[in-house]
Amino acid sequence: MNADQLVNALLAAARAHPPRDEAPDDFARRIMARVSQQPPPRIPRAWSPTLWHAAAPCLGLMLLVSVWSALASYYLDPDPLLDDHLENTVFAALPNPGEEW
Repeated sequence: MNADQLVNALLAAARAHPPRDEAPDDFARRIMARVSQQPPPRIPRAWSPTLWHAAAPCLGLMLLVSVWSALASYYLDPDPLLDDHLENTVFAALPNPGEEW
């Protein structure tokens, strides 16, 4: 049998027997009884082990980036003119002291 024929046969069978609108007897009561028997979920207890397991890699990554940053600032000479360029850029938008707005 072809796959398309099989799909069409299954769809025709499903259309011939539509689902019922009513639920079985006492279905809602059984569901509510099971829900009331379950203890409430404890979200902090569920997340606590996962967060503690994630703390070690985060600490290691923080230390690695800190050491890398410290070594990079120690070995790389900053541009001596960088301070002057920054100051000129910041003060470029200000008017000269003698000018009026």
